[in-house]
Amino acid sequence: MSNGLFTPLDEKNAYQYRAVGVVRGRYYPSATDFTKGILATSDSVIEAIIALNKNSLTLITPDVIDDELLFHVYPRTNKEQNNSLMLQLNRYSKDNLDVDNYFSIRGSLVAVNEDTILVRIQRNTNRDKAFYLGIKGTLPQDGIKKFWDLECIREGIILKIVKSQVIEKVSEYSDELSDDGFQPKPQVAQPTFIIQKKVTLVRSEITLKFNEIPPGEPAPDKKVRVTVSDENDHKFVTLLNAKSYRKACETAATYSNYAGNISGKLGKLTLDGFEVLEAGIKVFEVKAKGEVQGEVV
Repeated sequence: MSNGLFTPLDEKNAYQYRAVGVVRGRYYPSATDFTKGILATSDSVIEAIIALNKNSLTLITPDVIDDELLFHVYPRTNKEQNNSLMLQLNRYSKDNLDVDNYFSIRGSLVAVNEDTILVRIQRNTNRDKAFYLGIKGTLPQDGIKKFWDLECIREGIILKIVKSQVIEKVSEYSDELSDDGFQPKPQVAQPTFIIQKKVTLVRSEITLKFNEIPPGEPAPDKKVRVTVSDENDHKFVTLLNAKSYRKACETAATYSNYAGNISGKLGKLTLDGFEVLEAGIKVFEVKAKGEVQGEVV
């Protein structure tokens, strides 16, 4: 599943802690700090920061982020927001690898809830620093305080177990060890960037679902301007063909219950929200038994 991206288990590294992954998306920095922003994927918007080395240098630079990239990342989860995923972007891959949303997690199991586990990741070089990952899935209760090797995938902004292997019981640890809090390393006010050759890749496809057709505003060239918000209140703005939008409204009016989506290519981040380019709209009739019948409009 990892396509050789990460070191497989063997006698030398079986007991090393690890939390790494790969995610394809486009990075949008904040207006005030290039190293803090969001990663927009085909289905989600994820809080992200860029990793800096001890000299405040980064391999991810302003000249490469205009396109979608495959990022090598360090995951963290926020227990205050239902274990929503946060990412530290370490580097990007120039190769168009056939892998995405894959994570390799190795750590000690500390809690098992109904549909979520809590895994403690300890820094191999500093035993006084640790953090915790909340992951969707379940493991046996007798696996607590044992060392596990987990393969996970990203589902939206949540990590989910797809494969697990117990290694051994781990030594006792103190509950007083501090959580590293996913804080970026101290950085200079204006980081120094290492210039790399620009990589050009295809833009992300994005699909925005709705259960009520969003209002449209007339726009030039027979277009309608539509704004849609996701569950995290991120705004997406697109120009739809006026005829297609009108037909979608007419079709929805004939259904007692309907749903739909707007899909297109993710563009730039503007003051009004993310641009969605070359977008189309679909409306589906939702039947009583949960079946849907779609009509492309």
